[in-house]
Amino acid sequence: MVADAALVSARMKDFAPAPADIAEQSAQFAAHLADAVIPEGDNAHSGQDGAELAAALAGLQASAGLLEPFLSTGHPDLQAGLGQSFAALSQRIAALPADYRETPRADRAALAAGFTQLSELLREANRAMGLEA
Repeated sequence: MVADAALVSARMKDFAPAPADIAEQSAQFAAHLADAVIPEGDNAHSGQDGAELAAALAGLQASAGLLEPFLSTGHPDLQAGLGQSFAALSQRIAALPADYRETPRADRAALAAGFTQLSELLREANRAMGLEA
């Protein structure tokens, strides 16, 4: 087991995602949230989807932050669009009821549309930088 852990550790150190993967995988995750998680919720028993969506958004924002040096110089309008998208989604998530099961369908649809827009902006970032996956 120790040998297996050492092997996994060595492989992880050698793992270097391609630059295009940062935005593309984030875009795929945002689209997944919009299409599969937000409409019905993910935790039917606890209703704590709002907290999980906030954590997911924070992770997406951290990934997008890695693109900031490239976008702010060459594509400041796209960087601004990402910032506005993250801010709007953060506000929508903060406004969710404590129990996600009480979130009206219209609010869920608006939240899903916001994550879809974020997904599209992240894919546009790759195109803008010439890094289409």
